[in-house]
Amino acid sequence: SGATCRDPSHNPSGNDGASQNRAWERFGIHSVVFQRRRPFHGERLRRLLEAWPIPGGNAFDLDALGPWSPGEGGKDVEDILRPVLRSKGFCWVDQEPLRQHVWSHAGKTLAVRPADWWWAVLGEEQLRFKVGYPGVEAEYRNVKREKWHRDVGDRRQELVFIGGPALREQDLVPLLEACLLTDDELGEFWERMRHLEVPNDDFDMNGLLKKLGASQERAD
Repeated sequence: SGATCRDPSHNPSGNDGASQNRAWERFGIHSVVFQRRRPFHGERLRRLLEAWPIPGGNAFDLDALGPWSPGEGGKDVEDILRPVLRSKGFCWVDQEPLRQHVWSHAGKTLAVRPADWWWAVLGEEQLRFKVGYPGVEAEYRNVKREKWHRDVGDRRQELVFIGGPALREQDLVPLLEACLLTDDELGEFWERMRHLEVPNDDFDMNGLLKKLGASQERAD
């Protein structure tokens, strides 16, 4: 739901939290949280991302996105998205359903990229190997305690949108919901999921060394 955001990590000025909160309240900065437990349709999500009015970018026609109800005054997609100053979180995409996707948006950068495997899709041996990393078992226990759903595990949409006074939850949420799989698509999705499994490449010493090497390259 819409609320004034009080996350100190969103403070670019480095001021204390109280000063930030006063400034955000003064300028009407607030957040909208979107949480769902079904995947995005990858193609519809791509169209939404292409329509985002990033400075210097071009809008994409979303007529094919599917039925949705615009907000008061019949706002178009650009009007709805333009007040979003920053957004971030995790999402679940049907085209690559075994991996988390990280949503990252600030300024002129907007990206949704695959990241680590969802915990819920790991096999027993893969899970045992992964929690052997220092600190990872505590992370897994926290996910099980805070984020787990009896049907889909940790797979989810969990996105936060931060914007000014013109950011309206009742306009933004229908756009995001139109990107989710329909009931019919969801049935087909679960049928396809029966034949998918996480490869074992990441869950042996060679995979560990490869992953560490990739991390080092990014650091360099």
